Amino acid sequence: MQNIRGQIFFLMGEYDKALDALTKLDNINALRHRGEIYFIMKKYNESIDELKKLLEIKPYDEWATKARESINKFL
Repeated sequence: MQNIRGQIFFLMGEYDKALDALTKLDNINALRHRGEIYFIMKKYNESIDELKKLLEIKPYDEWATKARESINKFL
């Protein structure tokens, strides 16, 4: 349920509320969305941290790997 709430807030552009809902979860989808939200908010280090957690769970996640490479360009 929190994952769906987080996704809805994300789509509405209410990133703080989305982060609040998604912070209660540590599944792949929540980590992915939090990484994306932090990127949109220009919080690149936090975004990288979330993607690292995702890659610990799923080491060969193509999206997370590419996203992390892209974000590193902003650091």
